[in-house]
Amino acid sequence: MRAIPVLGACGALAGAILGLVDAYAVAWGAREMFFDRAEAMRTAAAAIGLCAGAAALIAVTLGAAIEIAGRRAGAISAPRIPRRFVWAWALPLAAILFFALWRLTSGPRASGIPLRAALVAASSAGGALLAVAGTLIGLRFAWRSRTRRLAAAVACLGAALGLHAIDERVLVRLYPVFHVGLTIAAAGILTLGFRLIAPARPGRNAAVAAALVAIGALVAFGFALWETRAHMNPRFVIGERTAAAADVLAVARRVPGFVARGRGGPVAALGSLGGAASDASKRITRPGAPVVIVTVDAMRYDRVGARAAARPIAPNLDAFFSKAVVFDRAYTAIPHTSYAITSLLTGKYVHALKNVPGVPETHETLPEVLRRFRYRSAGFFTKAVFFIDRARFEPYLRAGYGFDFVKIEYETTAVERVAQTISFLDEQRAAGRLALSWTHFFEPHEPYDPGCTRFGDTDVARYDCEIATVDEALGALFEYLDASYPDAIVVVGADHGEEFGDHGGRYHGTTLYDEQIRVPLAIRVPGVAPRTVRAPVSLVDLFGTLLSLLDLPVPARVRSRDVAPLLAGGEAVDQAAFAEAHEQIMAVRGELKLVWDRASDTVRLYDLAADPGETASIASLRPEAAEELMALARAFQASHAPLELRPVETAPGRPSWPAPLQRALGGDAGAVGELLGLVAKGNPAPVRRKAAELVARLRRGVVDPPLVLAAESAKDDPEASVWLSVARLAAGDASAAGDLRAAMEGLEDGSPAWRAAALSLAGAGPEDRGAAAAVIAIAGDAGAPVEDRQRALRAIAANRTPGAEGTVEAALGDYQLALDAARALAALGSKRALPGLAARLARERFPERRAAVLSALAAFRDKRAVEPIAAELAREEPASGALGALLDLGAVTQRRTASIRLPATAETLVARAPRRPGEALTCRLDGVRRVVVATTAQADGGVLRVTCNNAPAGEIPVVGGASEAHVDLAACGPDEKGFVFIRALGEPADLEVEIRAVAAVGRR
Repeated sequence: MRAIPVLGACGALAGAILGLVDAYAVAWGAREMFFDRAEAMRTAAAAIGLCAGAAALIAVTLGAAIEIAGRRAGAISAPRIPRRFVWAWALPLAAILFFALWRLTSGPRASGIPLRAALVAASSAGGALLAVAGTLIGLRFAWRSRTRRLAAAVACLGAALGLHAIDERVLVRLYPVFHVGLTIAAAGILTLGFRLIAPARPGRNAAVAAALVAIGALVAFGFALWETRAHMNPRFVIGERTAAAADVLAVARRVPGFVARGRGGPVAALGSLGGAASDASKRITRPGAPVVIVTVDAMRYDRVGARAAARPIAPNLDAFFSKAVVFDRAYTAIPHTSYAITSLLTGKYVHALKNVPGVPETHETLPEVLRRFRYRSAGFFTKAVFFIDRARFEPYLRAGYGFDFVKIEYETTAVERVAQTISFLDEQRAAGRLALSWTHFFEPHEPYDPGCTRFGDTDVARYDCEIATVDEALGALFEYLDASYPDAIVVVGADHGEEFGDHGGRYHGTTLYDEQIRVPLAIRVPGVAPRTVRAPVSLVDLFGTLLSLLDLPVPARVRSRDVAPLLAGGEAVDQAAFAEAHEQIMAVRGELKLVWDRASDTVRLYDLAADPGETASIASLRPEAAEELMALARAFQASHAPLELRPVETAPGRPSWPAPLQRALGGDAGAVGELLGLVAKGNPAPVRRKAAELVARLRRGVVDPPLVLAAESAKDDPEASVWLSVARLAAGDASAAGDLRAAMEGLEDGSPAWRAAALSLAGAGPEDRGAAAAVIAIAGDAGAPVEDRQRALRAIAANRTPGAEGTVEAALGDYQLALDAARALAALGSKRALPGLAARLARERFPERRAAVLSALAAFRDKRAVEPIAAELAREEPASGALGALLDLGAVTQRRTASIRLPATAETLVARAPRRPGEALTCRLDGVRRVVVATTAQADGGVLRVTCNNAPAGEIPVVGGASEAHVDLAACGPDEKGFVFIRALGEPADLEVEIRAVAAVGRR
């Protein structure tokens, strides 16, 4: 048992080393974020305590597990503890790797990888085994002498610090599981290093000393938790500027009660969110004016106009801004293109509305409103606009945002976009029609064009080069508008910004700092003189402003404000702008900017005039200002639901939702405690039921006394009782299942509470036959919310529910249900679903969705799936995994140069890969227009170059793991007989790749 405190002390020392590195980052690298040295020193000490205590706690727990496992396994040859230590990490390491890889491959593209679960499981098991084997080999080497142990310990120190450096610098603020995994790995390696130089069989004195070190670390851990829980600024600085300590703190935040979320405080009146109106005499209108909107993806506010960088990268945009009204402090609603653009075109904070129950799936767009007033509209944009949460925006994509004419393409250049816009506007002018156009340029979005190097070859230089490329194209559009549309209202802006390490991160979508959410915005109105508006505005405000300029009514539920008076010199009073990202909400008014992080309950306040770089929060220096803006942020959070949902009558003649309900409808999990109080008897039934429903939707954690008491008080109301039982069951209270069944009997079949009860019971296991029948009914109920039907289909797949085949097949016809239905059919193994899956595959638009349907088809192992999967290879953008699926179905063989004709328009040639640089795979094929190559590689590196008739056709990068890529053969005419060569290029070490199959797509 003496090994346990020794291992705990080793963990404490390992954590202290990582904590010291973080402490340096706090005390030196983040010194500008503190107002006195004492706070900086306390925060640095807290960073050390968090790391040391967490590592000691894990090591002690692990040591106990090792000791128990060792005793059960009997005697283990020396050195005993290190070997047990290594093997004790094997299973948890595999589990951690699986979780990390699964999360890392959960994006829109990676989630469509064929056999993703199997690949992730194999990679996790392989990685864990390699780590265990390597550690064992290293231990056997190290334990032969003290010198070797010391050398191994030094190597562990270097490896741990290397992992810590990666954690600190790579993918900052992205993929939390990746960073937590690096911290665990660094702490584990360093703990092993200290254990190597500790006594192999510690005596009593050594064990006592080790125990004191471990206890000291745990005491420091308690101090650090108290310091970070009680003081917002240390909590924020550790989360923002450290690596290991930030990961420990992120885990601690998930412990119920650690962060006092939603501690209340004043909430501003909802009417104050719009700010006082400007001088009404300054209102201007231009009825019937053409409207031209131009947005440039990811263009920072400091790249154009008066705030442009030192080098002139966009002279045409600079000239336009000099002739327009510039909104110097304009903000996007959220730094993600899909949500930002949809918010701009609907005049609503679309991301905030996704958590409000009962909100419509889509909202009326600007072109749909203007159509009622005889405007013809056109939108020119790319499908990449919908990259984030694509399924959620599918209705907007299908409708083209409501534009009369749309051009949605991937590979259109800026020059072509401008030509399309001018062509549309010319046509409308010739026909005498009112016109609205929106053109979105995607060029500056990452990844940046490696060939765009006029300013240099760094990422920033290529980014600026891509803005310059758009600017050159816009020169022709601006000239055309000046000559042919002098009466047009022209808007130029961006959907969000881009970060280049300004606050330690990259790209966008992760923070509410100005480099990501502040955007350039200029509006040119005929007859209005150029000027600069300092008041904060939102892109959401464009909707209402444009309608006001056109002298048209604004729909009632639109959140957009009319800032048109500011164009003519009116002054805004108390005008605020809002934005959000993940769990953060921003409120800006005047020169003050507040960011409220609901997850960590931290508040930051910046004076943008004195501190434009947003380095030091002044929340503690100006608490009154912070509280005023905090009230606005709370009001903003609570404001979405009242505009979208009908209120209930909480008192005679007073229809309104109580404030906690309004906050909860806006997604504030901190209101759950107050919601439990609203469930008590005496409140109106609608309030009790809605409060109980929101508790079930928002509450996380264990079953605690307030929830139990609320459940007891709600037993007189079956609907409220069901919702609270759902919350209990989700928290792990198995006894809630009986209460749930009993309460369901008092509900109407098909009601929201009845559906929630059935889905919860089904999620608890397949044993409940009544729940199984209800889940089938939910899956087939066209009137049920899409989310509930999706959950039902997933439950059917998980439980392999018998008798659900017909319902699931019918769901294949619904776009939003199709993927879950396909997976459920594969799980059920009903081969009669093959025709429906094949038809679904043929009409799916997005490759990642087709990959999921394709995977379901292949799961049946039926030759009838060959034809639709083979046809996938000929699609404009084939889904990854099609060729691999054909191999699994036995449609092709592994003989060199063996050829097989498929029922579709594809010939498949299968061969092994060239193993050496310069060796080529040669195919003679007729009428070929594309080759699809399926590869398996040990790691990234090297390329496969494809040529046709000695003309370059394309290159396929070698990617680690199983992958597929295609090259279109423009060099070979459709009727030409040609030689296609696939040649491996690169160093031999880069070419650990095997070509599993090559499909030649063309005429048979």
